[in-house]
Amino acid sequence: MPDPTKVSDASVIPRVGVAVFVFNEKGHILLGKRTGSHGSGTLALPGGHLELHESFQECAFREVLEETGIELDPSTSEAQPWSGISFVTAVNSVHMRDHGETQTSSSSPPLGRHYVTIFMKARATLRPGQETVQALVTEPEKCLGWVWVPWSYLRAMSVSQSSIEEMKRRAESEGNRLPVGLEKLLRAERLAEAMSVTGDRDDLKRERRVGVAHDGLGPLDDEEAVAWAQADEFAQGSPLFQPLVNFLVQNPHLGPGLN
Repeated sequence: MPDPTKVSDASVIPRVGVAVFVFNEKGHILLGKRTGSHGSGTLALPGGHLELHESFQECAFREVLEETGIELDPSTSEAQPWSGISFVTAVNSVHMRDHGETQTSSSSPPLGRHYVTIFMKARATLRPGQETVQALVTEPEKCLGWVWVPWSYLRAMSVSQSSIEEMKRRAESEGNRLPVGLEKLLRAERLAEAMSVTGDRDDLKRERRVGVAHDGLGPLDDEEAVAWAQADEFAQGSPLFQPLVNFLVQNPHLGPGLN
C-alpha cells in the first residue's frame, strides 16, 4: 500500500488540482487571497484537489460550494449532464515554488512541486431575492476573502507579474538582486499607473478613468474602472498564484468568455 504522506506530497508525485473561473451576473471572475497552505499570500481562483473517482465537473462544483457557498449552474440535462460546467484547458506546472520561496529555502523542496491544474469555467447561480452573487469566506483558514474582477484585470496582472519576474531572473543571472520584493514592485506599478492616468494624487481612488487603455487591452468602461480599483485595494500588491499566471501566459488568445 502506498505511503499516504508521499502520495499527497506534490514534491514527490504530481498532484491534480481543479481551478474554476466562476462568472457572476456581470461577467466578472471570482478571485481569492490564499492563506495557510501552498500558495499562501497569492491571488487564486476557487478550487482544490481532485478526489478519487471524481469528475472534473463534480470537483469544480464541490470545491466552489465548499469555499464560497456559491452553487455553480450545471445546466444539467439527460443529454449533457454538467454541461454548464465546462473544461477550458490543463496547465502543467513543474518545479513550482510558493511565492517567496527559493531553491535554498529550508521549507522548499529542492526541485519544487509539480501540479497539473485543470481549469474549468461556469456561471454562479443567482439565489432568489439576490441582485448580485455573494461569495462567502466559508474556510477562513484557507482564504482571507474574495473579490470579483474583470477579465482585463487578470490579463493585465499576468503581464505585469511576468515582466517583473523576468526582470528579477535577469538581475539574478547577472549576480544582482532586486532591492524589494514582488509585492512592493506590483504595488508601485499600480500606484504609478494610477498617478499617470489621473495626474492628481487627490483622485487616486478613481484609479483608472473611462477610456484609458491598459497594456493594449483597450479602454476601460466605467464599471471596469471601478472594479479595477476595488481589485487593487483588495490585492495590496499580492501576486497571482503561479498556475494561474501560467494559464494566462500560455493562452493569450482567450478572451473574456474563455473562448
